[in-house]
Amino acid sequence: MKIKLLMIFLLLWAVFGLAAGTVFGRKAKAERKVSLKAGREAFVKEAGLRIRFVQLVEDSRCPEGVDCVWAGNGKISITVRKGKRKAASFELNTMTEPTSVRFEGYEIKLVKLDPYPKKDVEHKKGVYVATFKVSRKS
Repeated sequence: MKIKLLMIFLLLWAVFGLAAGTVFGRKAKAERKVSLKAGREAFVKEAGLRIRFVQLVEDSRCPEGVDCVWAGNGKISITVRKGKRKAASFELNTMTEPTSVRFEGYEIKLVKLDPYPKKDVEHKKGVYVATFKVSRKS
């Protein structure tokens, strides 16, 4: 009987721990996606980070409607800061390394860069939107 009660207790503890985002004292890893237009900044509350998409550095991605030997690469520059500390600058890429950066215990990964180039269409640098995945790393 005691073993059954202990098993039920452990099962309930595990279930409610998962629902609350913790199991055996470890927090579940949270992840958040953030999309930013060039020149804009976002505050990721869960991480306490401010991320700014400073500018598009290059976009050599193969345009839709064109056959290319190489897929190309999109490169952007960002700044990241936590609290009132000085911002750190990074460059992230869509195809080549680095595609992500670690900062203050978090990984910031460039997962998408829009608009994708099209044949015979020129985009102004200010219209680009970068999507990042921000996740806690131990």
